[in-house]
Amino acid sequence: MVGVVGVAGIVGALAVAFTGITRLSGSIRLIPGLIGVFVLALALVPVRGTGSRTLVKVGTALVFIGVLASGIFNAVTLGTLLVAGAATVVAWDAGEHAINVGEHLGRGRDTREIELVHIVGTGAVAFVAVEAAKFSGGVGPSGLSLASLVLLLVAVVLLAVALHD
Repeated sequence: MVGVVGVAGIVGALAVAFTGITRLSGSIRLIPGLIGVFVLALALVPVRGTGSRTLVKVGTALVFIGVLASGIFNAVTLGTLLVAGAATVVAWDAGEHAINVGEHLGRGRDTREIELVHIVGTGAVAFVAVEAAKFSGGVGPSGLSLASLVLLLVAVVLLAVALHD
C-alpha cells in the first residue's frame, strides 16, 4: 500500500510540476526535490534486502537542495522555508529510523506503530523548532554584521562538537 501511495504521489507531483514550470528558476527549484522524493521512496521500499542509508541521505539532500533553491530565488516565505526544511529533516530521521528498526527486528515484522510514534515525536520537535525560529526572527539586534554572524555560527558549531564528545 505504501508503494502505491508513493507512486501515485510522485506521478501527481510530476504532473503538477511540469504544467506549472514557466521559468528556469522553477525547474531549478522543482527538479531536485522531485528526484529526491523518488530516491527517498526507493530507499524505503527496497526491491531486495533492507533499506539503503545512502539513498535516504541522497534523497533528502536533493529535497533540501530544492528547499534551498526556493529560498535563493525568494519563491516562498520564510515560514514556508522553515517548515520545508524541518520536514526534510523529519523525512531523513524517519528513513534512518525505519532502516534501523528493520535491521533490528527483521523485515517481516509490523513496525508501523513504532515508526509512527517516532515520526510524531520528531515532528513535534520540528514544530517547536520552527515556531522558535519564527519567533526569534524579530528578536535581537538587526545591525549585526556578516562577519559577526559568521563568527557566532562557527562558535555555536564548535560548542556543539565539543559537547558531542
